[in-house]
Amino acid sequence: MWRTVSIVLLLVVNCSDAKSTDIQVAVASNFSSSLKSLVVMFEQQTPFKVNVIAGSSGKLFAQINHGAPFDMFLSADAYRPLLLEQSGKGVAGSRFTYAKGKLVFWHPSYDPQHFTPNILISESVENISIANPIVAPYGVAAKSALQSLALWDAIEEKLVRGENIAQAVQFVQTGNAQIGLVPLSAMLELKQSRYTEIPAQQYEAIEQQAILLNDSLASRRFMRFLQSAQAKQIIGELGYYPQ
Repeated sequence: MWRTVSIVLLLVVNCSDAKSTDIQVAVASNFSSSLKSLVVMFEQQTPFKVNVIAGSSGKLFAQINHGAPFDMFLSADAYRPLLLEQSGKGVAGSRFTYAKGKLVFWHPSYDPQHFTPNILISESVENISIANPIVAPYGVAAKSALQSLALWDAIEEKLVRGENIAQAVQFVQTGNAQIGLVPLSAMLELKQSRYTEIPAQQYEAIEQQAILLNDSLASRRFMRFLQSAQAKQIIGELGYYPQ
């Protein structure tokens, strides 16, 4: 409890000196790098500045419910923005889908031409990285993919769970996992080529929604920018299905 209160108080202190032209945007870890690319473009076109606060969707959602002073929330799911709208913490009618995520197997030690999901069962694979399904939508998608491939029960003991997708990616980067179920966007950002896309029909759709938490001129302007054709093109190039 005290830890949660401390986090919120820290956020209040950090944001209290923000200018009226600043926007505090909470974003799911998987989209944080993509958002920063979009922010550069937005700030070149407007007088507004965007401060990006990244974390797992679950933890950011909890912080918002405890009063964290964010102006907008970009979640990696649709459920949490819906709850915020229903509870009145989100601005009614501002919720929208900004992207749909793509999930891949990242397998640095295996050539994509020879990789099959059944490799996960082999003794050469000791650990498999996913985001925690309890707090991270990409973790939910990873679990549903493994279940649809009838692999979940066979490899559950091998799973290492990151608290967000950034940590799940890090497990593979550091060699603590041989294979990871991670976003395509992470592979493009890291310039990785040893991955295999998972067909969208094999996992729960990763519909990423945003919602305004503070209805200001700056936050409305940023919301419209994210819905623009220009932003959608960038989002598609960064490894998502743009909306």
